Amino acid sequence: MARQYRVVDHIVEHLAAIDVTHIFGVDGANIEDLYDAAHFHPDITAVLAKHEFSAATMADGYSRSGAGLGVVAATAGGGALNVVPGLGEALASRVPVLALIGQPSTALDGLGSFQDLSGRNGALNAEALFSAVSVYCHRVTEPADIVPALSQAIAAARSGGPAVLLLPKNIQQAKVDCTAGSGDLRLHHQIGDPRPIARALQRAVGPITIIAGEQVARDDARAELEQELDRLRRSMSADGRPGGTSGGSDWSTSGRPRGTASG
Repeated sequence: MARQYRVVDHIVEHLAAIDVTHIFGVDGANIEDLYDAAHFHPDITAVLAKHEFSAATMADGYSRSGAGLGVVAATAGGGALNVVPGLGEALASRVPVLALIGQPSTALDGLGSFQDLSGRNGALNAEALFSAVSVYCHRVTEPADIVPALSQAIAAARSGGPAVLLLPKNIQQAKVDCTAGSGDLRLHHQIGDPRPIARALQRAVGPITIIAGEQVARDDARAELEQELDRLRRSMSADGRPGGTSGGSDWSTSGRPRGTASG
């Protein structure tokens, strides 16, 4: 059944539904509605940092620790600019972070309003700026756009890197019709599950090369990588022998594919 509530309520409800428990940020005039929604949600804790860069690194660390998707919130103007270095580091390390950046109302775009980042009439263009330090950046200009935009931003962040939603104040306060559960992306249940990978590898023919990312080396996780490869081999084995697979792929007797496990 469709229900109507504020855009900020939808954002917070959606984040809680995908098991986000904390939002890190610094309050301000153009993001206060989001903080208001987070304050009244029982499953979300809004952490107030002393500086937006600190909030961005908190969200980065939250994500790196495996606690879930890191979320940072900041107001427009200088507050938004302070988030940029933190997002740049998250982009360089491919860390999933969702940045919720407040903006002045759309009716004030290009009119010299306080903290105008619309890119109109000489104002700084926040969308161009944040696009350079993110894998996804979108300015929400219609209330109904938040439903697909939030889902797309979360999916983009989970692909590896920060995603940014620019949220004008009048959009945050606007009402939106949402179908219960329509935007819930419970993709977190798939993270760490080797079965989809095993099914794909079972269909492969010939040598298999697994290339791990740089984070394996940074975390000195080569031993864990070897354990995961061994677990995948066992889950794929069709006849119980060390090198057997149902797809005919070429694995060594130690459980590693004949190719490269690069970290």
